[in-house]
Amino acid sequence: MSAFASKTAICQHCDNGVFARGFCWNHYQRLRKYGKADFPLKIIRNTRTTCLYCEQAVHRRDLCRRHFNNQSYRGHPLHDKPRDDFARFAHFVEYAGSCWIWTGARMLSGYGLFGEVTAHRFSYELFVGLIPVGLELDHLCRTKACVNPCHLEAVTHHENMLRGKHVILCVHGHRARSHCVTCTQEYNIRYQKEYRDKQKLKSLQTGISIVR
Repeated sequence: MSAFASKTAICQHCDNGVFARGFCWNHYQRLRKYGKADFPLKIIRNTRTTCLYCEQAVHRRDLCRRHFNNQSYRGHPLHDKPRDDFARFAHFVEYAGSCWIWTGARMLSGYGLFGEVTAHRFSYELFVGLIPVGLELDHLCRTKACVNPCHLEAVTHHENMLRGKHVILCVHGHRARSHCVTCTQEYNIRYQKEYRDKQKLKSLQTGISIVR
């Protein structure tokens, strides 16, 4: 039979006109490529809504996303990636006295980051327990990078703000909070006095008075 047979003939597997060997164009191409004219183009699978190994929704191939990734990257759906959070956490901790200084990633505010949570929150939940609802953690040692659970206390936001205004002593012995106001005022007075003395000396040298 010629490849361009009469178009009035009907394909053996459908109602389209014959293209070659008693098949239409589509079935003839399947015959050439797969050896069977009625070869299915799509493999029909059993439609499942839940994973074969858990109750999660199906992502691909009757598996949820986690088990599908295990099958793709580790060869078996049940081969999970080992998750030793304690070992990963301890890798970024440096012991400086009683404080546990976080050496990993940090926020601009100075608090450590461990994955998607702050490092001190993860440390508290790992060694102590869950943080009660409505409370937040306060650093008793006043070191933001510290992740020692013994230096953390769950308090209310109001209490945390009050504790944040603790009074300390500056290098000159003045009582201060975030910065020493007394030292700043003394510095401004010294700077203005030195500036005026320089202007007076310059006016005497040039003969032009520039001091107001």
